Amino acid sequence: MRVGDAVVLIDVDRFPEINTRRGHSGGGAVLAAFGRIVQVGLRGGDLGVRPGGDRFALVLRQVQDTRVLSVLGRARDRWQHERGQVTFSAGVAVCGPGQTGPQLLRRADTHCYTAKAAGQDQWVLDDTDAPDQSSSPHSQLRRRPDGPPPALTYRFARAGAHPTGAAAAESS
Repeated sequence: MRVGDAVVLIDVDRFPEINTRRGHSGGGAVLAAFGRIVQVGLRGGDLGVRPGGDRFALVLRQVQDTRVLSVLGRARDRWQHERGQVTFSAGVAVCGPGQTGPQLLRRADTHCYTAKAAGQDQWVLDDTDAPDQSSSPHSQLRRRPDGPPPALTYRFARAGAHPTGAAAAESS
């Protein structure tokens, strides 16, 4: 991993319910469709895999927050068009100096679980540019001077909606 690379972990929300309602083959079809949609947003050097279950992992090379939001936003728009009320949650960690792949995976995993616990259909990203973000009308940041960087949580009011705002969520 290089400084500026991002690890994105994505979970399809309420997948066990989907699997129960549609059966294993129906659940598998949902996952295959989601994988195709996510792959469309990747560039040549990016990587997308499904490590198992309803989890997808992306490595986006040399990105900024706006690029990550763009990839997730396009995937969300295509997904909502194809699957209606099926949503996904995501956690994003951006590589800083001296950070390792396993550290990024743990942070992205924590962010993904934070997004799901906060109501699903949300994305939690490292706040890599806090001074600029703090002046945004869409964000409210809480800083812990001794902890990891704060994270931004993007929430959606309803299926198909664009981000209505962001509230800070402290990463652990």
